[in-house]
Amino acid sequence: MARKKTHLIALLTPVGLGMHGQIMNGLMNSPFVKEDEFRVFHFFSRGITEEAITSVVKQILEHPFSAIISVGVNCAYVAKKVLAQENSKIPHIFVGVTDPFKYGLGDCTQDLIDHNMTGILYEPYEIEKATQYLCESKLKMQRILVATERIGSGGTHLDTEWIDKEVAAIRAVCEPRGIEVQTHAAQSCAYLYAYVRDNIRSFDTMMLLEGGLSISIFDPLGALCDEFHKTLFSGLSEPVHKSAAIGYGASYETMGALAAQYAYDILIQEKPLSQLPLLRQENTRKPILNLSLAAGQDLDLAHAEEVCKKWDGIIVESVFNL
Repeated sequence: MARKKTHLIALLTPVGLGMHGQIMNGLMNSPFVKEDEFRVFHFFSRGITEEAITSVVKQILEHPFSAIISVGVNCAYVAKKVLAQENSKIPHIFVGVTDPFKYGLGDCTQDLIDHNMTGILYEPYEIEKATQYLCESKLKMQRILVATERIGSGGTHLDTEWIDKEVAAIRAVCEPRGIEVQTHAAQSCAYLYAYVRDNIRSFDTMMLLEGGLSISIFDPLGALCDEFHKTLFSGLSEPVHKSAAIGYGASYETMGALAAQYAYDILIQEKPLSQLPLLRQENTRKPILNLSLAAGQDLDLAHAEEVCKKWDGIIVESVFNL
């Protein structure tokens, strides 16, 4: 009996935490990986500049990979560019992009097919809803810090004004309620942690945006908020299971699983890309509250629980490792 071929897949991402980490988990926990149909090798660009990502893509092309799965718009954009320059026909599945045409990944669907590309998309973050939920949950809130880091705010092909747009939407919800919105963009997550530690008395609530790398340090930030009785609000659901009292978001492991399915369809089922259209994950973001953390992070437990139920949210009753 012929030995089953195991396909090698390169996973390209800037980081392994936050939304990117969840996508990675979804891919690695797929049956195709567990049954050894695929072996996945992680390649981290350690940044979102074109130079950093280009170097890693060229490294990938030095090995006999059957496909590339990229996470985030920056990695997808640079991977497409390098693959075209190197005349590579390797299939490329991009994940974690809201609109591939808006961000220059292709002019149309046929353009993507011509470049051996397809992708798993997701809906833009509902920042207004998230902020409204926070404001209703914490009626006595006075000052919010929107904590970000510069490496996540200006990449190769990212909308460099995305944080400004998110902050403007937060202000539009908060300022009519008399809530002051502060911002700080640190040079790195380490500098951001130091800033929060040194200025934690200047705000009562901290927001971590879904698309920012600052969300990757939710554990130490949550510890600071516990110590100083501040509220940590997360744009992903994962931190609310561990260190943030409240949030509005989703888990993105499903996108990793869908990418694995598409890799199976291409490599094992030998389906042409024309039969694998862009697939958009349904918006599964919901309000989420951790009862074990709420009181220690300056939330009225009964009121916050009532609001979460009204919003048809998820209530977590313990702190645990995912």
